[in-house]
Amino acid sequence: MSKRALSVGILTAGLSAGLVAGAISPAAAQGNPVGGSGNVYYLGGAGSIGGKAQETLVFGDPGDEIYFGDWDNDGVDTPMVNRNGVFHVANKDGKTIDVFAYGNPGDRVVIGDWDGKNGDSMAVVRTEQGSNKFYVKNDVKTTGKADAEFFYGDAGDNLLVGDWDGNGTDTLMVTRPDTSFHVKNDTKTGVADYSFFYGNPGDNVIVGDWANPATYTDGNGADQIAVRRDGNHYFLSNELGKGKAITALRDFYYGEPTDTVFVASLPSTVGKVGDAKVALDDVFATHKKGEPVLRLHPTTGVILAPELDSFGDPKTYAGGEAKAQFKGAPKYYLGTEPVLTADGKPMVYVAVGDADEPHEVELPGPSVPRSEAGDYDLNADGSLKYVAGDDVDSPAVLGTDSSETIAIAVGDVVLQRRGAPVEHVAGTPAVYELAGEYVANTDVETSEIGDYKLDANGNPIWDADANDWVKLTAPVVKVGGFAPGTPVTERRGEAMAINASVYTPAAALRTFTGTVSSTASTVTVSDGNFTAADIDRDIDGTGIAAAAKITSVQSPTTVTVSVPNTGPVSGTITLPAVANGWSVAAPVSDDELRNAYIFDVAPAASYVPTATDKKVSDLDADTKSEPPIYIGTERVLFAAGDDRSVAPYAGGERVVSQKKGTIFLNADGTRVKLSAGDVEILGDGLGVRRNFGR
Repeated sequence: MSKRALSVGILTAGLSAGLVAGAISPAAAQGNPVGGSGNVYYLGGAGSIGGKAQETLVFGDPGDEIYFGDWDNDGVDTPMVNRNGVFHVANKDGKTIDVFAYGNPGDRVVIGDWDGKNGDSMAVVRTEQGSNKFYVKNDVKTTGKADAEFFYGDAGDNLLVGDWDGNGTDTLMVTRPDTSFHVKNDTKTGVADYSFFYGNPGDNVIVGDWANPATYTDGNGADQIAVRRDGNHYFLSNELGKGKAITALRDFYYGEPTDTVFVASLPSTVGKVGDAKVALDDVFATHKKGEPVLRLHPTTGVILAPELDSFGDPKTYAGGEAKAQFKGAPKYYLGTEPVLTADGKPMVYVAVGDADEPHEVELPGPSVPRSEAGDYDLNADGSLKYVAGDDVDSPAVLGTDSSETIAIAVGDVVLQRRGAPVEHVAGTPAVYELAGEYVANTDVETSEIGDYKLDANGNPIWDADANDWVKLTAPVVKVGGFAPGTPVTERRGEAMAINASVYTPAAALRTFTGTVSSTASTVTVSDGNFTAADIDRDIDGTGIAAAAKITSVQSPTTVTVSVPNTGPVSGTITLPAVANGWSVAAPVSDDELRNAYIFDVAPAASYVPTATDKKVSDLDADTKSEPPIYIGTERVLFAAGDDRSVAPYAGGERVVSQKKGTIFLNADGTRVKLSAGDVEILGDGLGVRRNFGR
């Protein structure tokens, strides 16, 4: 599996003609010298989906001319240095294991597995009579003459080396400025076996036998191509072949935009036998050969019957083309996604009677249906099923519960139903969308009649004459509404419909017998030792009105009481004992209510509030007693009764068969476990060359 791309230069491309390419850094590939400088090599591995390197290798000097190849035929590429025609071959540990000479100083050298027996070796390329002549050496062990010679292509052609047909030997492909590719499947002098056009003029291409880690699929021994854009964004193609359409197998980011990039074979270990098989990346659906090409009406967006060719026959797919969602198609679950609570925690099954937390669900039985009546009917690859015919404007739905079930047990994560419509989770922030509870681009009353009128600082306005707060007599309207994705906020001046429960901490009986004096509103006692904790406590004694409470503590000896004293206060003053507890939860009318916590239902008497419990006094920043009012910036949360539908597809999004991070399921609904063939992914990955310290 020798995967060689020989172009070095500015690499820009998309996966089809017409993509706009961005400026990026130099990129080198196997076959030609890696380019750049440095002696530190970061290898991504066959299973890379971007991110950190799988392995780091140090070899040679920073200015060396470096090649990567599989010199010992073990499926792993390692570096080789060319110093004036003398080659130094490294093993996987970066140690030199062979030194030999070949060709002349200054010769152009390309790398490939030319005989399919001994691993990668060199071919010297020289120009003779306007053509490229190749002198092939089939090992990296000995100095000597060429083992084979042949001509292919014209002088100046851009050369790519790869095993295009998967037969175990590398051959050549040339690219030309008109974006044509000319493939030769043997190393004999002659013409191309087939040609195709691809990309934009000036594009540069790298070559590799790409695995698909999303499906745990190894590279199959046949090389494909990849293009790089936006500096470090790579698009890896599907299989090449005569008459095949080239599309993106997958794409990811790797390294930095300034990196020099190459390709190297390196297996990736992704788990151990018996682990749950989890999608390492999104798995995309593709069309099968012969499937009809459906089309949308250009104005109504209605899905019509298959598109017809110039002969009046239905158009069909060649096979392998990416499936895309139609404009307006609903979003749906694939049946492998976890059900989440509002705080993002996955829900799990627990034994009957053990569901104490919001993310716990009692196990309903040994299995549950994969889908229910009303869920969307999906094809095996996860795409929506449409019934062939005219004016098919919506996908098919199930008329009955699915006969397929998912086996479940205590501890399993609760999964969404396959084909169930995607909805926003109750308790999560709402946004305006093209459908659902909060519709975008539609007039919205940001304040309604009867809402409180607020000043510029967001405070309600008091009308002394009316002895009441000022309220709106006309609505405030946002004409045209809000764009999709805009957060939904509470109405400005809307009264908060919240309940609160007042917490009373336990307190022991306290009696004071020192010198007592008072005014109508205060009680002073020489041995009082009052603290802020005494606020709201009952106070009793001669001359103190019934039901009097301490409303403030002026000093350790003086307190203010809620009811004027009935006469001179004297004798013993008592603060009766108080039991720990909570008042009945009731609507809040004062945003400075002391020791009041926002609860719809009062907690148990033994519950002690924590820092995470929200107090009524936290509703605004000031300390003035006012009605609890929204100022129009608070986020609205989806409620359980809302229409929580999400916006439909815009059209063109790739159809996902299995989402990254979700568990693969067998046909009977049981979880798939990794087999011996799954724990290692074989194929090629990207590498970058850097100096120490980068």
